Amino acid sequence: MERYDPNGRSYFWMTGNFVNFDKGEDNDEWAIANNYVSVVPCQFDLTAHQAIPILNEDWEILR
Repeated sequence: MERYDPNGRSYFWMTGNFVNFDKGEDNDEWAIANNYVSVVPCQFDLTAHQAIPILNEDWEILR
């Protein structure tokens, strides 16, 4: 969900419904239900890493 800070800059807030299939005691849902804080680092990487060697070969021909 796109939101705006007090300075008018946009940022995105993750939303949705969380479904936990893990019934262990080392997950976010358990931590929150037991009054702990859960911090999860998130990253979004669209790089097609498998294509880098192919592109490097193609560009080597042009040098």
